[in-house]
Amino acid sequence: MEHLQSYYKSIGIDLENLKHPISRMINEIPAKSKIQQESTKLYLKVLGLALIDIREYDKKIYKKYSARIKTCFDNEAIYGHIFEIVQCSHFIDVSKKENLSFKFGVANENEPDFIFNNFGFEITSSRFSDDSDNFEPGEKLLTAFRKKNKKKYVNNETALLIDITNISERAFGKSVSMSLEQLCKILKDESKFGVVLCFTEWVDKETLNTALITSAVIFSENCNAELKTMIETVFFKENNIAERENYLSKNK
Repeated sequence: MEHLQSYYKSIGIDLENLKHPISRMINEIPAKSKIQQESTKLYLKVLGLALIDIREYDKKIYKKYSARIKTCFDNEAIYGHIFEIVQCSHFIDVSKKENLSFKFGVANENEPDFIFNNFGFEITSSRFSDDSDNFEPGEKLLTAFRKKNKKKYVNNETALLIDITNISERAFGKSVSMSLEQLCKILKDESKFGVVLCFTEWVDKETLNTALITSAVIFSENCNAELKTMIETVFFKENNIAERENYLSKNK
């Protein structure tokens, strides 16, 4: 706990200011159940380690991301930033192992978040506000997707990654108007991306280890063949939820 506090203080977060999402998460840990305490600690640890990995790779990218976390007081946007940062760390690691070129996209030049061997990867998340009583994930997911689908950089050589943990958790065990299969069909029909990937975070109830599950992979009919191979064999090999008991992460 002290290590978490020290690290986030070091990037300039005032842990006494509960208006900041990270500060609030840390301060609320003692009041949570044991399993929620450990899950939140792990979530914040993963973010901290991801930022440190990015710092070792490129200090400019690190400064940009740490500043984004420090200045984000939006309780919804913070989770999208965290998902992007963790994915950035993952991509950097994979690009080193696979000897791929890596470039941090420039938003002002209409580039996606990351570029590997000339293939673009855009990161986003879909979530409800904390005070929303809506549990229908369909329209929420489509809104996030359609916003990105309009970008100028979108083509069959670009991948879109969407974190759907929050909307999945909100709808878990409830009857919803659109199934994931129905949503995937809509996404495929409308998508200008080469591929759209949806991810859900699960936590193992015994070990508290987190796993990012590939909930859906939607390739367009004209997806670039090299990008398709890269997705399937290098970046996001399809995985399944472990057989032991799990629950959806509520950190999202």
